[in-house]
Amino acid sequence: MDSKKLLQLVHNIRDLKYPADVLLNVDSFQGELVKDLAIDGKEAMAMLGYLLGNGYVKILPDIGLVINPNNQDMQSFAKAGMLRD
Repeated sequence: MDSKKLLQLVHNIRDLKYPADVLLNVDSFQGELVKDLAIDGKEAMAMLGYLLGNGYVKILPDIGLVINPNNQDMQSFAKAGMLRD
């Protein structure tokens, strides 16, 4: 996975105001979530799946997506071997 695209995806998620159930629809990734990213909805889903699976993002009822719910900073991506410069 491209680390720059993943970080941009995280920033794009932060900027969104859609409920989580909308975000989980592949079609919704064709819009705002992938703006300025050279990825398609399915690649965005894979990236979001990674973030969810590793605890960087959580979905909470009535709140939506929460970034870094365990107060992890972006260095923890690198420690996990995900992001490399």
